[in-house]
Amino acid sequence: MKVLVIETAGTYLAGSMIGGQVERKPGWALLGAVVEGRTRTGTSSSPAEGTVDAQRSAFDGLLKSLKRGG
Repeated sequence: MKVLVIETAGTYLAGSMIGGQVERKPGWALLGAVVEGRTRTGTSSSPAEGTVDAQRSAFDGLLKSLKRGG
């Protein structure tokens, strides 16, 4: 499978998307991945929607299993 790994680090700008005060939070990071799967035919607007929906529970379980290191 093809995997695209996404990683970024820097200052997170926390705040409302509709304006208002923004809080700067330095030292934040994001790590993610996009895995290419098989496409399927059908009437959905995106072939990946069904794949994402089918794996949502497993993904949520992965996130809940994370523990702070250190």
